[in-house]
Amino acid sequence: MVASMQPAPELKEPKVVKHDRMPFTERMVSDAECKQAYQQVMGMRQNEYQRQALDKMVASMQPAPELKEPKVVKHDRRSLFQGHVVG
Repeated sequence: MVASMQPAPELKEPKVVKHDRMPFTERMVSDAECKQAYQQVMGMRQNEYQRQALDKMVASMQPAPELKEPKVVKHDRRSLFQGHVVG
């Protein structure tokens, strides 16, 4: 084990939304799928590189913080269109 590894964040069992309004069989299927997905994620977190990739993916899914000041955007005068890399 690498000494510089950070401890994994606490993962909680996923909660199913509107679980009480589902028929019994759908609840059972939903619970089984959630449990299987949770087990797969926990299995992937055993590998350091997969854990880093999962953490990066989860961080990218977080909403951007709300800006308190205007955003200053700079454009390269040589770029022809948005996304054009001059180099």
